[in-house]
Amino acid sequence: MKTLHLGIASSLVILCMFVTQTSSASQPLLDSYNNSDLVLVGKIISQSQVPTTTSSPSQYPNQTRYDIQVEQYYKNPQQSHHVTVYGYAKGIYLSQDPTYDVGDRVFLYLHNENGFYQIQSDSLKLDNNCDARGMIPMATLPFEPPAISSAAIGHSFYASDSKGNAPEFFLRGNNVTINFDELNVLTVAKDATVELIVKTNNDTKIVMDDKKSVTVQACNRQTPMKWTFIPTMGGQYTAQVNVTGGYNFGNRYVFYSEPVVNTGFRVLENNGGPVIEKVPIVSPLKQFKSGIAAKDVTCRYGLQLIFKFEDSSPVCVTKQTAQTLVERWWGMYVPSVTEHIPILSRSIKVQDTNFTINYDITGDNKILGANMDTNSKSLVLSLKTTSNGTLTVTMPRALIDSKIYKQQDGRFYALGDGQEIDCSEIKTTDVARTLSIPFTQGIEKIEIIGTTPI
Repeated sequence: MKTLHLGIASSLVILCMFVTQTSSASQPLLDSYNNSDLVLVGKIISQSQVPTTTSSPSQYPNQTRYDIQVEQYYKNPQQSHHVTVYGYAKGIYLSQDPTYDVGDRVFLYLHNENGFYQIQSDSLKLDNNCDARGMIPMATLPFEPPAISSAAIGHSFYASDSKGNAPEFFLRGNNVTINFDELNVLTVAKDATVELIVKTNNDTKIVMDDKKSVTVQACNRQTPMKWTFIPTMGGQYTAQVNVTGGYNFGNRYVFYSEPVVNTGFRVLENNGGPVIEKVPIVSPLKQFKSGIAAKDVTCRYGLQLIFKFEDSSPVCVTKQTAQTLVERWWGMYVPSVTEHIPILSRSIKVQDTNFTINYDITGDNKILGANMDTNSKSLVLSLKTTSNGTLTVTMPRALIDSKIYKQQDGRFYALGDGQEIDCSEIKTTDVARTLSIPFTQGIEKIEIIGTTPI
């Protein structure tokens, strides 16, 4: 079989690749991919040392030459399944530069110079045989066909009783077990600090705050975690998990923080039977109009509180009806909304769709119209701006979303009159995502770019 011989002059410039605690691992991985000319996974089948002196003007002396059997190309795929690449020599250059042994399975970022390729310092040895595709945070690679569908990966997060069942409600004074599975889709181990916060329904009193530290093995390994909570009063509770930590990529440690996730459960007074409501509960609309916050509206026993998607008003329906209305994008579940989605004061229908987006905009600025550009996978907003301002917009995932590998949430991008502007995601839920976009006076169009239009 024909073998490609690749090499390049090594560089002694070491780039500081550390990121802050608040960033995720996705962006450094994407940067490494974009800055490489060839990305592959393979096994080292032989190695040799480049002489101290060499006649090649494109090759530094004292390098290590590796012959690799390619398992998979992830950028610029080649016809050959065997390549020869050059990297740092052991014991000669800096200790953090990657060096390998025969038999190692490696993930390589390769940079081209004068027709030769050099192993980049972001490359790493893989200590497992799992799929390395998760190292590329892109839904579809440039040479792959468009993805038709993909199973979503999410945390398992729920409350159960001592037998492992998830009942409709719990009784005051009895154990409530909070179950949470931490995941890892990358090919390297993940250190995670998982903080569980349990609050009462008015979100003003924290009744439990506990942290656990775990190491999650590579490749979508699930590490189950449990907490035991004993409620001392009846009511609605919200459990919230915050996860921070880091990935060890060999020569660098990348910090991350994950989006907050929530679940809820109801606790009844322990009187040996169902709660009998002695005082009639007025309708959700009357409670709302009386000044009670939408998230604090009380439903009759057996009914589920949800928000109407169009105007965020509260409604009480059965659990079966609630599920149907959420699936039809008529409503949103309360636990997600109260923790993640701000109730925005304005709304506008997206042209030629059945969707409405909620938004706030500062100053005397206005949104004149909204439409989907399905070719560009973007939501286009027409504006009239008379001053600098900030647009806060909540978009249903069924209208537009941004996904990366294995349907994980990716970032949105925004253009103001064709030029990139700041765009930060401030709230997230299972059904919608909220962005904050500052803009300058005179901007007439803001285009929000995702990956999954209707």
